[in-house]
Amino acid sequence: MALGTLPIPGCGATAYSIFSLFLSILSPCTLAEPFPCLSIFSISGRLRRAKMGGSVAVVFDFDRTIIDHDSDRWIITGLGLTHLFNQLRQTMPWTSLMDRIMEELHSNGITVDHIAECLKRTPLHPNIVSAIKSAHALGCDLRIISDANMFSIRTILEHHGLLGCFSQINTKDLDLKRPLNRDLEGES
Repeated sequence: MALGTLPIPGCGATAYSIFSLFLSILSPCTLAEPFPCLSIFSISGRLRRAKMGGSVAVVFDFDRTIIDHDSDRWIITGLGLTHLFNQLRQTMPWTSLMDRIMEELHSNGITVDHIAECLKRTPLHPNIVSAIKSAHALGCDLRIISDANMFSIRTILEHHGLLGCFSQINTKDLDLKRPLNRDLEGES
């Protein structure tokens, strides 16, 4: 049985993915090593042991990894454009489709603030928040590489108090190559 098939009681698929990611990065796992219940505490111990040998970088995707959803579809559903989306989906490439959806939202009086409020309702599993905060507190270099848009990522992470945990976010629309905490403090 591979590590990827071990159940983690009380964790959703996203938490399971992140726990599996941490464990696979930090050390090869054998089944001789008992894992009756993986928790943030076992991950923290592994991170501390790994840190002794040097820094640890953890790279995440965003949609369906940090959040259990696709952030674009969350907006579409949350703001009532599922019918239009389904109607146009087979006729347009994704970016053009999302541009069209944003035009429709704007024409209906939906503002950036409305979109941000919708994104803030995106749930994060509590174990995801704990895992990210613990890894950051232990000195891990946390980064995101994603095809989700920067606005959605920043809005969701900031709302959940996680934006400052990430040193870099690379997306399809913008790469932040300098540390995010400088950006948040207004430094150039």
